Amino acid sequence: MELKTNGALMILFLGALAATAPLSIDIGLPGFAATAAALGVPVSLMPQTLSVFLVGFSVGPLIFGPMADRFGRRPILVAGLIIFVVGGLGATLSTDFAFMLGSRLVQGVGAGTAATLPFAIARDIYQGDEARVRMSAITLVLGLGPIIAPILGTVALSLSGWRCAYALLAASGILSAAVAFFCFKESAPTATQQMTWTSVMSNYRSVLINPTFLRNTLVNACSFGVMFAYIAGSPEVLTVDFGMSSGQYSLSFALTAGALMCGSLLNGKLALRGWPSAPIANFANALIALASLILTAITLSGELNAVIFVMAVALVLLGVGLLSPNVIHDALQPMGKMAGVATAVLRGIQMVLAGCASALVGTLQMGNSALSTACVMAAFAIASLAIQRLGVRKSTVAVS
Repeated sequence: MELKTNGALMILFLGALAATAPLSIDIGLPGFAATAAALGVPVSLMPQTLSVFLVGFSVGPLIFGPMADRFGRRPILVAGLIIFVVGGLGATLSTDFAFMLGSRLVQGVGAGTAATLPFAIARDIYQGDEARVRMSAITLVLGLGPIIAPILGTVALSLSGWRCAYALLAASGILSAAVAFFCFKESAPTATQQMTWTSVMSNYRSVLINPTFLRNTLVNACSFGVMFAYIAGSPEVLTVDFGMSSGQYSLSFALTAGALMCGSLLNGKLALRGWPSAPIANFANALIALASLILTAITLSGELNAVIFVMAVALVLLGVGLLSPNVIHDALQPMGKMAGVATAVLRGIQMVLAGCASALVGTLQMGNSALSTACVMAAFAIASLAIQRLGVRKSTVAVS
């Protein structure tokens, strides 16, 4: 059965691939304590498994993105998924911490490749408003990752132990690879790019000096940093500071992820009605900044509680859901046959800023986890807004 470009199964497939990262990050969290005990290390070392995964996730697209422009999306996608499966099986069978770290690094490389190419594929097969609608749908499916991953991890831990979570990831990789190999038709342009060191570096340079690509990529990455600041800080804020149970925390996480999905759904509806991307992105960026600043102000006033925190974050992620499909579309639109390289750079910058945001939340604790989380969210939101406004101002000057 071939996946049809205008069918729901294609969007589900691309969205599931894009959700590889949040699934791989979140599914193992409930089993951190059990994993640490089995591998003979303190629980405090377990976040290193996330760090090496993110390193692999950032590096993988930079290596395989140019190859996807040269050899096509399909073979590189299948190769990335096989690497992901190998890493997942390694993590499942790990008996010491060093082997676990190595397996997660390999898994990150595969996940980075698999999760990046869906946006290049969407750029290949969809154009104009339809592309924005499809990007919104992919982001909508992507938003399911943070919701179902902790639930799957908890179920896996209770049924078969922590190894089951990584086995599920490997199984999902096998299924995705089978669909990519047997059902996905190549989407890349027939005239592929050269694969020499000079040509690859030239393509990267062309991508990085394109002002439209760079501005939209940085806006997207900063908004992603806002979201990751919340992801990094929310466990301590909600479970330690406000005393939520694990069930209440999962529900709160689901509500905020649901807001992200609502933003993506709303953006798809607006794109169908012909709304241009610029006003939607402007509004979304302003909403993210305003909600983040309000959260910071309430935290400084000492009036913050769990309900206010979750409501403010929901507004932020509603804005991210509105913003992300538009700026990703606008970043990739001028890239043509270099969409693989461009998508690799986009996701690489995105993950670097996400890692910086996560690290800053932990570094700038200031004795108040809620305040450090809110301040980092606000800082990245203001940076996103400033980059966007600066780009608009330069475009206005150029036109005049």
